[in-house]
Amino acid sequence: MADSEAKLATSQQGNYSTGNLVAVEEGDGSPPLLLLHGWGGDETTLRLITDRIAGHRRTIRVALPGFGKSPEPQSPWGTWDYVDVIRRWIVERFPNQPLDVVAHSFGGRVAIGLAGRYPELIKRLVLIGSTGLRPKRSLNVKLKRLYSKQLRMLGGLLGGSIEAKIESKRQQLGSEDWRQASPLMRGTLSKVLDEDLSCDMKEIKRPTLLIWGRRDTATPVWMGKAMQLLIPGSKLLIIEEAGHYCFVDKPGDTIAAIWKHLELPEAW
Repeated sequence: MADSEAKLATSQQGNYSTGNLVAVEEGDGSPPLLLLHGWGGDETTLRLITDRIAGHRRTIRVALPGFGKSPEPQSPWGTWDYVDVIRRWIVERFPNQPLDVVAHSFGGRVAIGLAGRYPELIKRLVLIGSTGLRPKRSLNVKLKRLYSKQLRMLGGLLGGSIEAKIESKRQQLGSEDWRQASPLMRGTLSKVLDEDLSCDMKEIKRPTLLIWGRRDTATPVWMGKAMQLLIPGSKLLIIEEAGHYCFVDKPGDTIAAIWKHLELPEAW
Protein backbone atom coordinates (compact mmCIF):
# COMPACT_ATOMS: atom_id res chain seq x y z
CA MET A 1 0.00 0.00 0.00
CA ALA A 2 1.30 3.48 -0.82
CA ASP A 3 2.31 5.63 2.18
CA SER A 4 -0.54 8.08 1.54
CA GLU A 5 -3.10 5.26 1.43
CA ALA A 6 -1.68 3.67 4.60
CA LYS A 7 -1.87 6.98 6.50
CA LEU A 8 -5.40 7.61 5.29
CA ALA A 9 -6.52 4.11 6.29
CA THR A 10 -5.00 4.55 9.75
CA SER A 11 -6.66 7.95 10.25
CA GLN A 12 -10.07 6.71 9.09
CA GLN A 13 -9.97 3.62 11.29
CA GLY A 14 -9.38 5.57 14.48
CA ASN A 15 -9.21 3.08 17.35
CA TYR A 16 -11.10 0.23 15.67
CA SER A 17 -9.86 -2.89 17.40
CA THR A 18 -9.68 -6.25 15.67
CA GLY A 19 -11.25 -7.55 18.86
CA ASN A 20 -14.48 -5.86 17.75
CA LEU A 21 -14.79 -8.19 14.78
CA VAL A 22 -17.33 -10.94 15.31
CA ALA A 23 -16.30 -14.27 13.79
CA VAL A 24 -17.81 -17.74 13.72
CA GLU A 25 -15.29 -20.59 13.60
CA GLU A 26 -16.11 -24.19 12.75
CA GLY A 27 -14.27 -27.33 11.79
CA ASP A 28 -10.61 -28.24 11.70
CA GLY A 29 -7.91 -28.64 9.09
CA SER A 30 -5.34 -26.54 7.25
CA PRO A 31 -5.04 -24.16 5.64
CA PRO A 32 -7.84 -22.28 7.38
CA LEU A 33 -10.58 -20.88 5.16
CA LEU A 34 -11.67 -17.26 5.68
CA LEU A 35 -15.06 -16.18 4.29
CA LEU A 36 -15.97 -12.53 3.68
CA HIS A 37 -19.61 -11.61 3.07
CA GLY A 38 -21.12 -8.98 0.80
CA TRP A 39 -22.78 -5.64 1.53
CA GLY A 40 -25.70 -6.06 3.91
CA GLY A 41 -24.53 -9.53 4.93
CA ASP A 42 -23.08 -10.74 8.19
CA GLU A 43 -21.28 -13.67 9.83
CA THR A 44 -24.13 -16.03 8.84
CA THR A 45 -24.43 -15.21 5.12
CA LEU A 46 -21.94 -17.76 3.79
CA ARG A 47 -22.96 -20.56 6.12
CA LEU A 48 -24.28 -22.58 3.17
CA ILE A 49 -20.67 -22.91 2.05
CA THR A 50 -19.05 -23.61 5.42
CA ASP A 51 -21.64 -26.24 6.36
CA ARG A 52 -20.14 -28.45 3.65
CA ILE A 53 -16.48 -27.55 4.06
CA ALA A 54 -16.11 -27.47 7.87
CA GLY A 55 -15.80 -31.25 7.90
CA HIS A 56 -12.42 -30.87 6.20
CA ARG A 57 -11.19 -27.38 7.05
CA ARG A 58 -11.16 -24.84 9.82
CA THR A 59 -13.59 -22.20 8.55
CA ILE A 60 -13.98 -18.63 9.79
CA ARG A 61 -16.88 -16.38 8.81
CA VAL A 62 -16.15 -12.78 9.77
CA ALA A 63 -18.67 -9.96 10.07
CA LEU A 64 -17.02 -6.92 8.51
CA PRO A 65 -17.13 -3.62 10.47
CA GLY A 66 -20.61 -2.12 10.30
CA PHE A 67 -22.33 -5.43 9.52
CA GLY A 68 -23.90 -8.10 11.67
CA LYS A 69 -22.65 -7.90 15.23
CA SER A 70 -19.41 -6.09 14.36
CA PRO A 71 -19.82 -2.42 15.34
CA GLU A 72 -19.65 0.37 12.82
CA PRO A 73 -16.41 2.33 12.43
CA GLN A 74 -16.29 5.87 13.81
CA SER A 75 -16.46 7.46 10.35
CA PRO A 76 -17.21 6.36 6.77
CA TRP A 77 -14.55 3.96 5.50
CA GLY A 78 -13.10 3.21 2.10
CA THR A 79 -11.92 -0.13 0.75
CA TRP A 80 -8.43 0.19 2.20
CA ASP A 81 -9.70 0.74 5.72
CA TYR A 82 -11.46 -2.62 5.49
CA VAL A 83 -8.42 -4.24 3.92
CA ASP A 84 -6.17 -3.01 6.70
CA VAL A 85 -8.38 -4.10 9.61
CA ILE A 86 -8.78 -7.59 8.11
CA ARG A 87 -5.03 -7.71 7.44
CA ARG A 88 -4.33 -6.91 11.09
CA TRP A 89 -6.88 -9.52 12.22
CA ILE A 90 -5.26 -12.22 10.05
CA VAL A 91 -1.74 -11.38 11.24
CA GLU A 92 -2.84 -11.52 14.88
CA ARG A 93 -4.87 -14.71 14.59
CA PHE A 94 -2.86 -16.65 12.01
CA PRO A 95 0.78 -15.51 12.11
CA ASN A 96 2.89 -16.99 9.32
CA GLN A 97 -0.03 -19.10 8.06
CA PRO A 98 -1.51 -18.19 4.66
CA LEU A 99 -5.28 -18.62 4.38
CA ASP A 100 -7.62 -19.66 1.61
CA VAL A 101 -10.24 -16.95 1.10
CA VAL A 102 -13.77 -17.15 -0.30
CA ALA A 103 -15.40 -13.74 -0.70
CA HIS A 104 -18.75 -12.56 -2.03
CA SER A 105 -19.63 -9.19 -3.55
CA PHE A 106 -18.32 -6.38 -1.27
CA GLY A 107 -16.20 -8.94 0.59
CA GLY A 108 -14.52 -9.66 -2.75
CA ARG A 109 -13.35 -6.06 -2.88
CA VAL A 110 -11.61 -6.55 0.46
CA ALA A 111 -10.13 -9.88 -0.65
CA ILE A 112 -8.76 -8.32 -3.85
CA GLY A 113 -6.98 -5.68 -1.79
CA LEU A 114 -5.52 -8.33 0.51
CA ALA A 115 -4.34 -10.61 -2.30
CA GLY A 116 -2.93 -7.79 -4.38
CA ARG A 117 -1.05 -5.96 -1.62
CA TYR A 118 -0.36 -8.75 0.90
CA PRO A 119 0.17 -11.97 -1.09
CA GLU A 120 1.93 -13.63 1.85
CA LEU A 121 -1.44 -13.81 3.64
CA ILE A 122 -3.31 -15.66 0.90
CA LYS A 123 -2.90 -19.17 -0.51
CA ARG A 124 -5.92 -19.47 -2.82
CA LEU A 125 -8.71 -17.05 -3.66
CA VAL A 126 -12.35 -17.49 -4.70
CA LEU A 127 -14.34 -14.41 -5.71
CA ILE A 128 -18.12 -14.79 -6.06
CA GLY A 129 -19.93 -11.96 -7.87
CA SER A 130 -17.23 -9.62 -6.62
CA THR A 131 -17.22 -5.86 -6.67
CA GLY A 132 -14.03 -3.92 -7.37
CA LEU A 133 -14.70 -2.39 -10.78
CA ARG A 134 -16.57 0.86 -11.32
CA PRO A 135 -20.10 0.05 -12.52
CA LYS A 136 -21.31 1.32 -15.88
CA ARG A 137 -23.97 3.86 -14.95
CA SER A 138 -26.96 4.25 -17.24
CA LEU A 139 -28.30 7.67 -18.19
CA ASN A 140 -31.18 7.12 -15.77
CA VAL A 141 -28.78 6.49 -12.88
CA LYS A 142 -26.67 9.52 -13.79
CA LEU A 143 -29.77 11.72 -13.85
CA LYS A 144 -30.86 10.37 -10.44
CA ARG A 145 -27.44 11.19 -8.97
CA LEU A 146 -27.59 14.72 -10.39
CA TYR A 147 -31.14 15.21 -9.11
CA SER A 148 -30.10 13.93 -5.68
CA LYS A 149 -27.23 16.44 -5.49
CA GLN A 150 -29.55 19.27 -6.51
CA LEU A 151 -32.10 18.28 -3.86
CA ARG A 152 -29.38 18.22 -1.19
CA MET A 153 -28.23 21.72 -2.16
CA LEU A 154 -31.80 23.03 -2.19
CA GLY A 155 -32.55 21.51 1.21
CA GLY A 156 -29.42 23.10 2.67
CA LEU A 157 -30.51 26.51 1.40
CA LEU A 158 -34.10 26.31 2.67
CA GLY A 159 -33.41 24.59 6.00
CA GLY A 160 -35.93 23.64 8.71
CA SER A 161 -38.85 21.31 8.07
CA ILE A 162 -38.60 21.87 4.33
CA GLU A 163 -35.03 20.57 4.37
CA ALA A 164 -36.19 17.44 6.21
CA LYS A 165 -38.92 16.80 3.63
CA ILE A 166 -36.51 17.29 0.75
CA GLU A 167 -33.99 14.95 2.38
CA SER A 168 -36.69 12.29 2.75
CA LYS A 169 -37.45 12.62 -0.95
CA ARG A 170 -33.75 12.39 -1.79
CA GLN A 171 -33.31 9.16 0.18
CA GLN A 172 -36.05 7.52 -1.90
CA LEU A 173 -33.81 7.87 -4.95
CA GLY A 174 -31.13 5.60 -3.48
CA SER A 175 -30.63 1.88 -4.03
CA GLU A 176 -31.98 -0.71 -1.62
CA ASP A 177 -28.51 -1.03 -0.06
CA TRP A 178 -28.44 2.75 0.42
CA ARG A 179 -31.90 2.93 1.98
CA GLN A 180 -31.18 0.07 4.40
CA ALA A 181 -27.85 1.52 5.56
CA SER A 182 -27.25 3.88 8.47
CA PRO A 183 -26.12 7.44 7.63
CA LEU A 184 -22.52 6.50 8.40
CA MET A 185 -22.60 3.35 6.28
CA ARG A 186 -24.16 5.31 3.42
CA GLY A 187 -21.00 7.38 3.46
CA THR A 188 -18.98 4.17 3.29
CA LEU A 189 -21.06 2.86 0.37
CA SER A 190 -20.52 6.10 -1.56
CA LYS A 191 -16.78 5.85 -1.01
CA VAL A 192 -16.27 2.24 -2.04
CA LEU A 193 -18.44 2.47 -5.15
CA ASP A 194 -16.12 5.13 -6.53
CA GLU A 195 -12.99 3.03 -5.94
CA ASP A 196 -11.61 0.98 -8.82
CA LEU A 197 -9.25 -1.90 -7.98
CA SER A 198 -8.17 -2.79 -11.53
CA CYS A 199 -4.50 -2.10 -10.81
CA ASP A 200 -4.58 -4.28 -7.70
CA MET A 201 -6.19 -7.14 -9.61
CA LYS A 202 -3.19 -7.18 -11.92
CA GLU A 203 -0.94 -7.76 -8.90
CA ILE A 204 -2.72 -10.90 -7.68
CA LYS A 205 -0.39 -13.89 -8.03
CA ARG A 206 -2.37 -16.49 -6.11
CA PRO A 207 -4.60 -19.13 -7.83
CA THR A 208 -7.93 -17.36 -8.30
CA LEU A 209 -11.36 -18.71 -9.21
CA LEU A 210 -14.12 -16.31 -10.25
CA ILE A 211 -17.70 -17.56 -9.89
CA TRP A 212 -20.56 -15.61 -11.44
CA GLY A 213 -24.28 -16.13 -11.84
CA ARG A 214 -25.45 -15.58 -15.41
CA ARG A 215 -28.43 -13.58 -14.11
CA ASP A 216 -26.43 -11.40 -11.73
CA THR A 217 -27.68 -7.81 -12.02
CA ALA A 218 -25.80 -6.40 -9.01
CA THR A 219 -22.38 -7.29 -10.45
CA PRO A 220 -23.12 -8.25 -14.08
CA VAL A 221 -21.19 -10.98 -15.89
CA TRP A 222 -19.14 -8.38 -17.80
CA MET A 223 -17.40 -7.63 -14.50
CA GLY A 224 -16.39 -11.27 -14.06
CA LYS A 225 -15.03 -11.38 -17.62
CA ALA A 226 -13.11 -8.16 -17.08
CA MET A 227 -11.61 -9.47 -13.83
CA GLN A 228 -10.53 -12.67 -15.54
CA LEU A 229 -8.50 -10.59 -18.00
CA LEU A 230 -7.01 -8.49 -15.19
CA ILE A 231 -6.10 -11.25 -12.69
CA PRO A 232 -3.20 -13.32 -14.08
CA GLY A 233 -4.07 -17.00 -14.57
CA SER A 234 -7.55 -16.69 -13.08
CA LYS A 235 -10.44 -18.93 -14.12
CA LEU A 236 -14.05 -17.85 -14.59
CA LEU A 237 -17.07 -20.09 -13.99
CA ILE A 238 -20.45 -18.73 -15.08
CA ILE A 239 -23.37 -20.59 -13.50
CA GLU A 240 -26.57 -20.64 -15.53
CA GLU A 241 -29.93 -19.87 -13.90
CA ALA A 242 -28.17 -18.16 -10.98
CA GLY A 243 -28.06 -14.55 -9.82
CA HIS A 244 -25.90 -12.52 -7.46
CA TYR A 245 -26.30 -15.13 -4.71
CA CYS A 246 -25.33 -18.12 -6.83
CA PHE A 247 -24.40 -20.08 -3.69
CA VAL A 248 -28.11 -19.87 -2.77
CA ASP A 249 -29.55 -20.31 -6.28
CA LYS A 250 -27.20 -23.13 -7.28
CA PRO A 251 -25.41 -24.32 -4.11
CA GLY A 252 -24.28 -27.66 -5.57
CA ASP A 253 -22.57 -26.10 -8.59
CA THR A 254 -21.02 -23.31 -6.52
CA ILE A 255 -19.68 -25.52 -3.74
CA ALA A 256 -18.37 -28.13 -6.20
CA ALA A 257 -16.33 -25.44 -7.95
CA ILE A 258 -14.97 -24.12 -4.66
CA TRP A 259 -14.23 -27.66 -3.51
CA LYS A 260 -12.13 -28.38 -6.59
CA HIS A 261 -10.27 -25.06 -6.47
CA LEU A 262 -9.34 -25.51 -2.80
CA GLU A 263 -8.18 -29.08 -3.55
CA LEU A 264 -10.42 -30.65 -0.92
CA PRO A 265 -10.92 -34.44 -0.78
CA GLU A 266 -12.83 -35.82 -3.76
CA ALA A 267 -15.57 -37.30 -1.57
CA TRP A 268 -17.89 -34.77 0.05
